[in-house]
Amino acid sequence: MQRERVGILGGNLGVMEVDELEKYTLEIEDLGYGSMWILEHVTREPIATAAHLLARTSRLEICTGIASVYARDAVAAAQAAHTLAEMSAGRFRMGIGPTYPAGVETRGQTWQDAPTKIRAYLETMRATEVMAPAPQQPAPIYVAASMPKLIDVATELADGVLTNYMPVEHTRWVRELVGPNKEVIPCVRIHLDSDRERGRMLARRHLELQGFLRAYRTAWKRLGMIETIEESAECIDDELLEAVNAFGDAALIRSRIEAHFEAGASRVILVAIADAIEGPEVGLQGFRDLAAKLWQ
Repeated sequence: MQRERVGILGGNLGVMEVDELEKYTLEIEDLGYGSMWILEHVTREPIATAAHLLARTSRLEICTGIASVYARDAVAAAQAAHTLAEMSAGRFRMGIGPTYPAGVETRGQTWQDAPTKIRAYLETMRATEVMAPAPQQPAPIYVAASMPKLIDVATELADGVLTNYMPVEHTRWVRELVGPNKEVIPCVRIHLDSDRERGRMLARRHLELQGFLRAYRTAWKRLGMIETIEESAECIDDELLEAVNAFGDAALIRSRIEAHFEAGASRVILVAIADAIEGPEVGLQGFRDLAAKLWQ
């Protein structure tokens, strides 16, 4: 398995002390993972955080996964992508997305139809000429998307699609939609533990922490995995839970990653289920143990 194609997303990076964050990031780099992805929460600002971490690493790609299109205008996003790509010799990648209505309202803004908002944003980004030296490798721009209209916008104007909480079948479907020349990057939630019942419990708790967002439900319904969009987290059966999470031993997790690659994934981002529940050290230990198996 190619190391550069497997990255991690740290759910609790924003609340770490800076020395802890640097240590964590450098270990992810030393373990051989190809990229680390930073969320946009009401913690550290992700672009500034990415700049800091790019300056302290030498090989690892630092990426936003995702930067909210409501947090900065498209010109500022284009400048950030250009600047970080230039200053890191091409080790920056920018994932963007609309987040969700409640998060937009806390910013004092009004939610817009996601495909319309993202189209206008990408068109402005692409049209922005940044008056600075050209980067060695321009930063690819990805859109977080799970449904056809937004995927169509990403196919036309971005470099690829980021997906989240989706099964292998969804990766295959997205690859068919975007064609061979765009990247498809699923986030795969994992928990390395031989106790599958414990893994199932953590996966269910993690899903509940996500607020069980409507976008996931809509995509799952389209795939025939749930009957109605309105189902609650408690109604999610074990079959669906196991389809959108990989919990078990290293062989099972490796098999799930490989299945996404076989379905058309360009890269895979691993998300430690335990991060949000038991803290980043538990998730990091899983990444340590898994690395020893993935690069064989």
